[in-house]
Amino acid sequence: MAKILIIEDDIGVIENLYQIFKLNNYDVYTAQNGRVGVEQAMKHLPDIIVCDIMMPELDGYQVLKTLRSEPATFGIPFLFLTAKAEKADQRYGMEMGADDYITKPFGNSEIINAVESRLTKHQQVKMFYETKLDDLRQTITSAIPHELRTPLNSILGFAQMLRKNFKNISENDINLMLDNIYESGERLLRLVLNYTFFTSLIDLPADGTYKPTKSVSHAEFEIVQQAQSTSFEYKRDSDLIITTEDAQVTLHREHLIKVVEELVDNAFKFSDPDTEVLLTSQKKNGFMEISVSNYGRGMTHEQISNIGAFTQFDRKDFEQQGSGMGLTIVSKLMQIYGGDLHIESEQEYKTTVIVKLPLND
Repeated sequence: MAKILIIEDDIGVIENLYQIFKLNNYDVYTAQNGRVGVEQAMKHLPDIIVCDIMMPELDGYQVLKTLRSEPATFGIPFLFLTAKAEKADQRYGMEMGADDYITKPFGNSEIINAVESRLTKHQQVKMFYETKLDDLRQTITSAIPHELRTPLNSILGFAQMLRKNFKNISENDINLMLDNIYESGERLLRLVLNYTFFTSLIDLPADGTYKPTKSVSHAEFEIVQQAQSTSFEYKRDSDLIITTEDAQVTLHREHLIKVVEELVDNAFKFSDPDTEVLLTSQKKNGFMEISVSNYGRGMTHEQISNIGAFTQFDRKDFEQQGSGMGLTIVSKLMQIYGGDLHIESEQEYKTTVIVKLPLND
């Protein structure tokens, strides 16, 4: 039985609504002012709230603001019940986070339909995210052990060989084994850091509305610095060709650096030494567009369409296929900031990854 909270200072309206919802099998709670309404909402955690605007103690807007600031109640569907039908008033309430307006006087079927519609939508959204969360749990559970085990096996295997046969192994082979252990350790560390970084993004809103407290004022400097740093790691600084335009972007510095790092890293990882990696950035149609191209194996249309956290985790070989955790992180950041990720690829020839970052006007 769904729980509904009515917050209304008019006794007659409360009694009318109480009867309507009781007859439709709702578990009904009531409050005659905004302050009591907030207390009742925190106590009973209703499935939906119907609230008047003009009330003593706290008005409807204050009630909504208070409940939206509390983790336990911020997601409860909230309907305003009001005699004020002006569009400006409705717009103000919707901007604060109200889900709907019901104007007095109202019919029984009108209010029941409005409540049931919001409950249905809320349940659908809840089920969608629960499914996604289950997918994430399942795929992380299967993917993390696989991805971590590969470099770990290499480290342990070579370490065991060195322990057992150190005196019988040539100096050259020892150096090769140590190089392999070091490279596997670096890969293991990168995997752990990327999974940790991705986890830190989960709590950020993925609707393009996120605004960091401090944006990047000189994106060109950060882009060039990170691109060159990555090229040095691959010992391919001569392969990197950069053409940039400066801009102020609406991204946290750490997030901008991560975008560039992953794009350039993928370009080097999946192309051969002595082939060009091209990086360009320019202001275009209200965005900073960063493009990174490389000449290598390329990607299939299926691999491109499957980029995203919930499709990548359950593909054992995603990193070897060239669309690994790095692009998943970039894709997630674009969702958070309202940017865009686009990939153009010709198999066995060329891949270009383009991101559009919102400018900070």
